[in-house]
Amino acid sequence: MKKIIFLLIFSTLYMLQSLNAQFQFDVSLNKLNFPGIKGVQSFAWALDKNRILIIGGRVDGLHQRQPFASFSTDGQNNQLIVLDVEKNETYTAQLANLQIDIKDQFAATNFQFFQEGNLLYLTGGYGYSTNSADHITFPFISKLNVSQIIDSIINQKPFNSCILQKYDTMFAVTGGSLNKINHTFYLSGGHKFTGRYNPMGPNHGPGFLQNYTNSIRVFQIENQINSFKVNHLKSYIVTGK
Repeated sequence: MKKIIFLLIFSTLYMLQSLNAQFQFDVSLNKLNFPGIKGVQSFAWALDKNRILIIGGRVDGLHQRQPFASFSTDGQNNQLIVLDVEKNETYTAQLANLQIDIKDQFAATNFQFFQEGNLLYLTGGYGYSTNSADHITFPFISKLNVSQIIDSIINQKPFNSCILQKYDTMFAVTGGSLNKINHTFYLSGGHKFTGRYNPMGPNHGPGFLQNYTNSIRVFQIENQINSFKVNHLKSYIVTGK
């Protein structure tokens, strides 16, 4: 295994050196300050030209370690945020008027998400569920029309029709990765976490349940005008051997 890792590192360095010899380029970063928003972490995002849509995440920095206070609703990002990079403007919209399951999922943290053209797919995420009266990993996949929802937020119009959501326990994953190759999506890694975080472990005080997927879940999506269908394919189990 060590030999394989060494060869991978060596191959990567060699490739980067070769690319550097063929292409000369510079990278520069410009700091932008957007008014009226707090720092957000572990959010989902989508891009429409010069406009960035931010969904969910936490605004309280490192979560509290006490079970009664960890991942409190006070630290959720309970609004959708639009950043216009060209105009240096910020626009926000509260989640309160959305259907309860969409509202709760969109206030979660550590989703898996993937943007394809004007569509953003959002799965799972961890946060407080009103219907469950507990912290859960959300068993949903949501599809968003990015440009429409951004336009609605900027113009202060309802955006419920820009979002579709499906219940599916296969998407109850947080902290994984969602990607697409050709016509197929791959939901890799992550875990399902239910309850409040407790640094002492699940058997001391308020408990929690945590199960790592150890898998790559494979699926395809059929899009219709006002709906979509998920077709699950064979998943791959990662054994670690």
